[in-house]
Amino acid sequence: MHRSKKIQLLIGGFLLFIVVAVIPLATLSDKINPAHGASHSRRTENDLHGNWVRGPHRTKQPTPKKVLYVSPSGNDNNDGSKRHPFATIGHAAQVVTPGTIVFVLPGIYNESITLNVDGTADQRISFYSTKRWGAKIHTSNSDVPWTTRADYVDIVGFDISSSGSRDGLVNMGSYIRTIGNHIHDIPGVCDNHGGSGMTDGDYEEHDNDIIGNVVNNIGSTYPLMCQYVHAIYHSNARGHIYNNIAYNNAGNGINLWHAATDAVVANNLVFNNREHGISYGTDTDNTDDKMGDNFIVTNNIVVNSGRLGIREREGVLGHNQLLNNYVTCSGSASFGDEGYDWPSAAGTTDKNTFAPHCRYQPTPSTPWLPTPTSSLVAQETPLQEINETTISAWQQAVTGMADDQGTLQQETDVTTNSWQKALTNTVVDQETSQQETDTTAVSSWAQIVIRIVINHGTDVGAPHRDYYGQKRPKGKAYDIGPFEIA
Repeated sequence: MHRSKKIQLLIGGFLLFIVVAVIPLATLSDKINPAHGASHSRRTENDLHGNWVRGPHRTKQPTPKKVLYVSPSGNDNNDGSKRHPFATIGHAAQVVTPGTIVFVLPGIYNESITLNVDGTADQRISFYSTKRWGAKIHTSNSDVPWTTRADYVDIVGFDISSSGSRDGLVNMGSYIRTIGNHIHDIPGVCDNHGGSGMTDGDYEEHDNDIIGNVVNNIGSTYPLMCQYVHAIYHSNARGHIYNNIAYNNAGNGINLWHAATDAVVANNLVFNNREHGISYGTDTDNTDDKMGDNFIVTNNIVVNSGRLGIREREGVLGHNQLLNNYVTCSGSASFGDEGYDWPSAAGTTDKNTFAPHCRYQPTPSTPWLPTPTSSLVAQETPLQEINETTISAWQQAVTGMADDQGTLQQETDVTTNSWQKALTNTVVDQETSQQETDTTAVSSWAQIVIRIVINHGTDVGAPHRDYYGQKRPKGKAYDIGPFEIA
């Protein structure tokens, strides 16, 4: 193996374990508490509810007024009790009232869900998958899998996909929290109406939070770029985009536009997105000509973006903060505005950016163009769990090379390797005849990465908990990215 490619492969192996290896630990658990990242087989549904909602925000929840259950083996003529659950989430959504908790058992739900009932500030309406990503919602036509047209709602822990819809999850209310979901394989449509993995729409709404979700393979044109289809799309005022992972998407990993303003984008991991990694701005046509301002973009990891790593669009004033981000391997530049200039036209600049040298040639961003024979909507694709697919994608992002099944089989089992073990550089434990391990190169690069990520974040805009609900900071300062390592 050529030395440079060998080192790229090994560095990629290390980085993918540093940033991604913890995800399968939760994915493979029978019962997971995503706010704390530990399996608790005896945990009750009420315990699960409390930990889900308290994890990212640490808000105290009142005793629910009503608890409903949904199971693939249930019946919508049942009373929705634990012993007699409903069969569909959509039916449960029709009978909820403020303060209701709906627990959804594992299984496949081929339905399109619409919620029209508001919760209240002290009696939120909550939907939980009792097993993380175990309740799988899928549509095979143009119907959006989940639409919320209500306020004060939590949507937590679901697997959402479609083979025909523009969007995976659409929020058209205020004070909605979308937490810990896996949204993937949404084709979208590459036209000026676009699509998304998930979107906070309705420009009059506000204060929606997107926390700890994994959003990947959004846009049927991928790996070709589509500027209209994005992974996470936030279109209204304020709100927090924390601890999300967005990768392998046709457009932007995280996109703030339309009526977005005063929003926080912090501690996300964004890679392999074919337009920009993170993009924010305000379309004053949607805000009665009022300019956006006070965006906070901090502690994010942005790698292998097709064009800009982080973009500031038009319609904003100059009080935005871009602090302590890790940005590398961008196709055009790490930062830019609409004209790809930096500092931006509004005067924004970045501070304390970590931009290590890209050790491979970034993948060029090639726009998708319609042809008479091209299909705007993708055919059904297999559901992708966050396991080998994620690992291969991250390896591609950090090395420019896909996982070679003949040379790097990921001998280190990600389900048993501890986070601490990864930090001691024992990433790939076994050498094979095909893998000429250069431990010096790997160890040297590993130390650089660890030094950058650990204790180099800022507390400005940072969430007080990480992807798994662990308290931040653990060390002398916040870590960069969704996981608190130190």
